[in-house]
Amino acid sequence: MENLKLVSHIEHLTQKLPKNKEVRKSRTYAFITDLYCIVFLNKFVSFAWMTFVNKYISNIALGNKGAAKTLFTGTSNLSLAIIYTSYFFFFYYLAEGRTIGKMLFKLKVYANHERSRSLSAKESFTRSIGYLFCNFLFFIPFATIYFRKDSKSIADYISGTYVLRDDELIILDSLEERPVSQIELFPEDPVSNRISKVL
Repeated sequence: MENLKLVSHIEHLTQKLPKNKEVRKSRTYAFITDLYCIVFLNKFVSFAWMTFVNKYISNIALGNKGAAKTLFTGTSNLSLAIIYTSYFFFFYYLAEGRTIGKMLFKLKVYANHERSRSLSAKESFTRSIGYLFCNFLFFIPFATIYFRKDSKSIADYISGTYVLRDDELIILDSLEERPVSQIELFPEDPVSNRISKVL
C-alpha cells in the first residue's frame, strides 16, 4: 500500500511526455512556417534577379507580360530548388538543428544517439535533400509522420536524425538521471530505498 502511494506521488510530480498528436501538429506547423519563409525568400530572389537582368543584360520591356512571365517562371523554378535546399542546410548546420519554424514551435533536430553534439554538414545536407524530395512529390512523403508510431519522416530516415520538442528533451534528460547515486551516497535514507524498490 505504501509503495502504491509513493508511485502515485512520483507520477504526479514527474511530467508526462506530450502525445504524439501534439508533436505531429508542432512539426507540421513548423514545416508550414518554413515553407512560407522559403516562398517569400524565393519571390524576393526571383524579383531581384529579373530586375537585374532587365536593367543590365536583356532590357526586357515590363509592358511585355509574356516575356516577363517566362523569365520570372524560369528563374523562380530554378531558384526554388537552390533556396529550398540552402535554407534547410544552413539553418540546420549553423543554427544547431533549428529552422525558423522549429524555433517558433520549440523543436530541434538531433543526431541519432548523440544529443550532445550539433548536426554535421553531411546530416544537415542529407536532411535538406530529404525535404527537397518531399517537395518534388507534393509533400506526400512528409505525411509518413502521421502513420508511423515513431513519427519519423523520410528526411529523418535519409539523414539518420530525429526531431524532439523542448519539453520532450527535458523529460528524457530527467529520466536518464539515475536515482541510484542518491542511494549510494545515503544508503541509510529510507525514502531513497523505497524509491529504488518501486522503480
